[in-house]
Amino acid sequence: MEIHLYLRPTRLQTDSAKFVYDRDGNEIEYISKTDGERAVSTYNEHGFLTERKWYMNDKLESVDRYEYETDEYGNWIKQYETNYSEKYRELGFTPSRLVYRDITYYRQ
Repeated sequence: MEIHLYLRPTRLQTDSAKFVYDRDGNEIEYISKTDGERAVSTYNEHGFLTERKWYMNDKLESVDRYEYETDEYGNWIKQYETNYSEKYRELGFTPSRLVYRDITYYRQ
């Protein structure tokens, strides 16, 4: 299987941080040990990220939500991201990113 990801870079994780994973290996919590930032993530039954809530000093700052289109094998090929910001709460959830993933399957 050949996978091509077209992603924009996200924040660099250069600070000292703690990562918590569930039994399936999904990151469910990120805790910065230097600036009070924390992220809590949830996943659907297929293991796809569905929501990530960002907190600063235990106060909700923003929420990212994800929806997917899958191919005939159940692998996601499009990821739609919407974002909610407490700072601009009157906007509600707004589209923020669309990720395409090309997967090539080879038969043996």
